[in-house]
Amino acid sequence: MSREEQEAYMPTDSKSYTILLANTSCLIRTVVTVATQQF
Repeated sequence: MSREEQEAYMPTDSKSYTILLANTSCLIRTVVTVATQQF
């Protein structure tokens, strides 16, 4: 898929959404790691 097609499919704030998604997955991974270590 070309860059133009990606911008057509994704919202204009796709970069901030990607950063948010990455931060969320990192946060979930941290929570899972902490929860696993406590048990």
